[in-house]
Amino acid sequence: MAPTLGSPTWREKPEIVQELIEVLLSDTSLLNSEESFNQQKVDYEDAKRQIEKRLKPSKYHKFEQALESAREAVIVREEGLFYLEKLTACLRRLALKLGSLLAEKSLNVFPIVL
Repeated sequence: MAPTLGSPTWREKPEIVQELIEVLLSDTSLLNSEESFNQQKVDYEDAKRQIEKRLKPSKYHKFEQALESAREAVIVREEGLFYLEKLTACLRRLALKLGSLLAEKSLNVFPIVL
């Protein structure tokens, strides 16, 4: 889900991070990232072998290409979201600061018409 200017940042609401940490600490297998990464790699290779057994070599080759393309797309998507979140956090801070300055000056930029 893409971040919005209306959503508080982790800096504004650190309890979000605390909850994430609590979840990670509740599953001790997640604490050893190298072990977890190695297990994921083993599971991934095992799944590929199972699929390879069921496909003809030419179809498996196409499957493998599609799989690698999908994996690369996930990386690109996640990187894009990371930078979008950083930008959104900056824009949110700017909007909040501008709002407080306008409120301080008692300026009503968007008058309500009844």
